Amino acid sequence: MHAGGDVMAAQAAARAGIPLAFSTFSIASMEKLSRVPGVDLLAQIYVFRDRDLTRDTNHCLA
Repeated sequence: MHAGGDVMAAQAAARAGIPLAFSTFSIASMEKLSRVPGVDLLAQIYVFRDRDLTRDTNHCLA
């Protein structure tokens, strides 16, 4: 657990030339992670029974 851990993981993935899978519940937003130069993002999306909640939680992926 580190406040900047998601961004550091994105930077490391970009340097290694591999994609970064980030969670719906990541600390950093997809927008912030997408600003890391050269990063290739994959999203791990949790689907809830309440589809509106799923859409609201993952609104930036739609």
